[in-house]
Amino acid sequence: GILLSGVNSTITNNTLYSNLRGIYTVSPSSGNIIANNSLISNSFAVYSDRDACNNRIDSTNTGTSGQPIYYYNSTSSLTIVGNSSIDEILLCNVNNSNIFNVNITNGTGIVLVGSSYANISNSTITLSNYGIYAYNSSGFIARNITLVSDSTGIYSSLSDNSSVFNTSSSNSTAGIYVQNSVNFNVSNSSMTGGGTGVSLSNITNFNMSYSLIYSNSNYNL
Repeated sequence: GILLSGVNSTITNNTLYSNLRGIYTVSPSSGNIIANNSLISNSFAVYSDRDACNNRIDSTNTGTSGQPIYYYNSTSSLTIVGNSSIDEILLCNVNNSNIFNVNITNGTGIVLVGSSYANISNSTITLSNYGIYAYNSSGFIARNITLVSDSTGIYSSLSDNSSVFNTSSSNSTAGIYVQNSVNFNVSNSSMTGGGTGVSLSNITNFNMSYSLIYSNSNYNL
């Protein structure tokens, strides 16, 4: 794709196909305008490092199924409610956010980068690369989430003190994948019919209760 580390550039009217990251902003990237791009079959349509958030990436950018990409940066107390036409929601340095009643199909998913205390609930994500991807985003809560046939249902790294409640992941390559974290809780959730139910790496104080893991082809836990 495009790796952008400069300032005040404009990237418009391009097609980026089958990359790990369609457009990837890294430090010292800032003040760039990214619009009207078609990002098809990329693992991430758009991705930013947490110190490269201050760019204008608007919803004229679209993902695999022509649905818009919503990019929010460097703010707090954001609320997103009831949108069913989305490829990707990316929060970059956004704290204390609420995401409710969102439906994503055949997209990237919900992506948190450097965004603490996100509350994600009552949402359905299917046939996507990620259900929820959290990197360096402590204290997020996922509640009442339905994840179906995603590459990874929930991925969490460097995101301490986070929780998953009342969530189901089915037919995904990995139901929940947690690494490099402290204090991660899963309760009343199910990971079924996929590759691996729950995968843990370098995690301290992982707690799971009242959950169901079965019929995964590689490992349950």
